[in-house]
Amino acid sequence: MWIESQSRRATLEKLFTRISDVATLPRVAQRVLEITHDELSRPSDLCEIIRYDPALMARVLRRVNSSYYGLRNRVADLNTAIS
Repeated sequence: MWIESQSRRATLEKLFTRISDVATLPRVAQRVLEITHDELSRPSDLCEIIRYDPALMARVLRRVNSSYYGLRNRVADLNTAIS
């Protein structure tokens, strides 16, 4: 069971590495910049845009789960990651 879990985790890590190599769609990047500069925007607005770009979504999740933030639990939800 433990070996299967480790194998699955390694496979997922490889997948996230490959996904993050894909360039962010220019339109999505433009919208992210617009939303982050709008004082009236909400985190949910940002989530809606990022969901359209799997590479960007993977980057956000990887970044929030990095040791830099030192979170106790892994974040698997984009809404939580952005909040």
